[in-house]
Amino acid sequence: WTTPRWRRRRACWPGAPDLLVLDLLDTQDGAWAPLAGVRSLAFDDTGAGLTRADAVINALAGLRGDTPTARPGLHTGLNYLILHPDIVPLAARRADRPAPERPRVMLAFGGTDDHAIAPRALALLEEGVEPLEATVNLGPGVEADADSALRAAIAASPHRVTVQRAPRDFLARLADHDLLVSAGGMMLFEAAALGLPVAAVAAERHEAATIRHAAAAGFARDLGWGGGLDSDAARRALADLCADAGTRAEMAARGRSAVDGHGLARAVAVAESLLAA
Repeated sequence: WTTPRWRRRRACWPGAPDLLVLDLLDTQDGAWAPLAGVRSLAFDDTGAGLTRADAVINALAGLRGDTPTARPGLHTGLNYLILHPDIVPLAARRADRPAPERPRVMLAFGGTDDHAIAPRALALLEEGVEPLEATVNLGPGVEADADSALRAAIAASPHRVTVQRAPRDFLARLADHDLLVSAGGMMLFEAAALGLPVAAVAAERHEAATIRHAAAAGFARDLGWGGGLDSDAARRALADLCADAGTRAEMAARGRSAVDGHGLARAVAVAESLLAA
């Protein structure tokens, strides 16, 4: 807003906007000075927007204990997560699906899987797990040279393993599984809304707090930091989850309760209330 480009754009407007919506991670206090008198809605801001915007939507505010949450106009909590609109109908379709004794497992670690977690996570399923169907989802940014490690893991796996690369209907395919092994990003919450239990690996350090929160809420199991993924504790946790249909059913119910998938409607309601003020 304070850069020359934004000043030129503002000068072209016939009047002040009715509502300014900002989706910036860490705004500085000085950026808000020109906004006096303009209603504003900030998304996911962990900087000055938390105190300067008229309203803030930040579903994960305070998750790591480093973001203040006690202020009027802050809308937080997992039900403010803005998820893909297909989540709600897919979740409804899965609502009465029983947890099978032998789950179909999907392994997915984001668009790039920078730390090559997929082959190591698949290796966790080698011991103490009855043969099952597993799908490895590769994001569009996964490097081709990562395939050799994955091929070795598939060759050693006792399971029937399918590999898919960035399908356009990813959420529908995810909804056709019974357990997700993933990192601690947005996919964890998409699975929760769909009613899939999650075994989660912290691919990045900041994801550890997200996973701990999901585990405390009861819809995820914490497999630890990606660098220690070959630990006996992670192996046992995943094996136990694969073997226990009752626990998976309970986790699925807790996930649906924690994340209902209607965050977009709530965000629109906040924007409408600002426009009506």
